[in-house]
Amino acid sequence: MDHTHALTKLYAANQLEPFIRHIRFPRFKNLENGLRITFDHPITALVGPNGTNKSSILRALEGCPELQNIGNHWFSTNLDPIQSEERHRYIHGYFAPSGLLVESIKMRIMKQNNPDYFETSKPRKSDQMREMLAPNETSPGDMICRTKTRWKSVAKNVVYLDFRQEIAAYDIQFYFDWRKVSKDLSSKKKLVRQRSAHVSRALDELESNHDLYGKDRILLPAVELTTKEVAWIGRILGREYVSIRLVKHDFFEVEGYTARLKTRHLQYSEAFAGSGEFAAIMLVHSLWNAPSKSLILMDEPEVSLHPGGQKALMDFVTEICKIHKHQVVLATHSATIISALPPHAIKVLTHNEMTGRISLAAQSTDPEEAFRRIGAASQFRQIFVEDDLARAIVQRAARSISDAFIQTIDVQALPGGAAAIKTAFIPTMTSLGSDASVILDGDQRLHPPLKASSMLSDIALPAELERLGIHERFVHRDGGNADNAPQVRRNQRSILDWACTNLGYLPNSQPENLLRAFEGLPPLSKEAAKEYWVSRSSQEHRLSSFEPLTAAHILATQTSALASVSDDNAELVEVANLIKRILHTASAG
Repeated sequence: MDHTHALTKLYAANQLEPFIRHIRFPRFKNLENGLRITFDHPITALVGPNGTNKSSILRALEGCPELQNIGNHWFSTNLDPIQSEERHRYIHGYFAPSGLLVESIKMRIMKQNNPDYFETSKPRKSDQMREMLAPNETSPGDMICRTKTRWKSVAKNVVYLDFRQEIAAYDIQFYFDWRKVSKDLSSKKKLVRQRSAHVSRALDELESNHDLYGKDRILLPAVELTTKEVAWIGRILGREYVSIRLVKHDFFEVEGYTARLKTRHLQYSEAFAGSGEFAAIMLVHSLWNAPSKSLILMDEPEVSLHPGGQKALMDFVTEICKIHKHQVVLATHSATIISALPPHAIKVLTHNEMTGRISLAAQSTDPEEAFRRIGAASQFRQIFVEDDLARAIVQRAARSISDAFIQTIDVQALPGGAAAIKTAFIPTMTSLGSDASVILDGDQRLHPPLKASSMLSDIALPAELERLGIHERFVHRDGGNADNAPQVRRNQRSILDWACTNLGYLPNSQPENLLRAFEGLPPLSKEAAKEYWVSRSSQEHRLSSFEPLTAAHILATQTSALASVSDDNAELVEVANLIKRILHTASAG
């Protein structure tokens, strides 16, 4: 959560500018006309099954900044003709220096000598773009962002990394066939043996040029990665490296990189390294050396990395964003990567069965819901509440988020009320390291909110927990006669921190009044609110005089009332936001 909070602060303070705030597609490839993606976090993940145009969106983003042209990567051929009566185009928005949100459109221009060129155009009313301000109406600082007729494209450096194509020089030469290179394996081995001495010398001496057969074979100077780069690569791969050197060359008659890695016991090149090692080297080196405030686009960065490596990778990407103020957009199928991001940074793309095109499920998607949508296995997140009505309310709010979301949670009512939950359940869940969540009725809310244990001394700790109703006698401890005071303090801190991240409160003092609020009715006293639902249920069920009104009857009436509440009801939306927030903090904690 500290990482997320730090990036959120950078974004909110506009310290990442220029920053692409949104991209929309009036007409582009197989995307739904008008599809819009907002970028509300420094790191954004595009998620979806294969064939949902994630890479196409990354390429469109690559083509947004000045001097970039998507036509270099998407162009018409006889094999794959671009057929459209309407020109393909996309629009991106960013803040001009004054804070004005401006939009720039790039459109496929059917030039005779270059039919695939995309260039900026004046605003199009048909695409809901605002008319240009007159020059004398434009803030002086914004003039740098415009011409007479249009807003310029955003000015950002772009780094595009496709990890399915990050292949080392040795692998390119040895495992692929080239017309100018013999396909015979013995000939390939002979070439590598002959030329490897030159590659070794280039790395030993960190050469910037090296002539062989009348041709300079070094395409980018050999470098030694910095200590911090090496440390991050080691953290991602779970290994400790002493040094790593890298050079781009064509000694093997193909263009590619060679990396040489040194540990305390070994020295070897990428020819004997795993593909994950080489991919991690290229990612860390590329991002570490990217100019400040670059647009970083990554296509499936999880390739060849185990889940622990993927988590460390996201730690690195987060850190590099904090240091260099980058904007990162990545396409991924990795549940580990998705889980490292807040819901508003996760954009799920889906096939629209009605139109056959690609649509956006929502601008904000809970990680667990994203897992479901891409078919990833996930466990139910457990939410515990005080009673059956609170359970029904939480389930109704979860259902309003989406059908996929409701399938990711398990809501249970615990017997014994709030007191039992606080004194018995929360200490037990803490000792088990559970990521379950608890939502209590609003009348249990503490003012002021609980403080994290890091803000409290050992002396102040018991009093803060007692505010929650957890006296020292409820804190778990080992048996034996040894002094267990230090253990009690540790466990108290754990309980307090668990409650700070895993405990939430419904927005009304009690579920009965919250349900009345859903219907636009004013609050009543606690007893009067309960009596209201008893009376209403009695009238609705029309029971005979000898038939008792049971709790099941009352709950049926309340559930029926819940079913008629609109998904956009303000109080219901508040509960839905509470659920998403507490599930995210619980999993991150």
